[in-house]
Amino acid sequence: MVIKLKHALVLFGIIIFIGNVEGQDSVSGLYSGQDWPFAGGDWSNSRYSTLADISVETVDRLNGAWVTRLEGGASSRSTPVV
Repeated sequence: MVIKLKHALVLFGIIIFIGNVEGQDSVSGLYSGQDWPFAGGDWSNSRYSTLADISVETVDRLNGAWVTRLEGGASSRSTPVV
């Protein structure tokens, strides 16, 4: 009886996992590019934007928007909270 229950739980976990994986579409879940709700763009950290302003032709004209000097140790450097 215990083995059947373990098998049922494993099967249930696999079904839930497959349902989650199948539900994540990397193209249809893209944001408009106006705002990234996460630091990497989306849940899968794809860093993909649908905007066409930056391309192979325009990348050489990019400049830094701002620079700051961080005082203190490594604890002051981390992924920004969005």
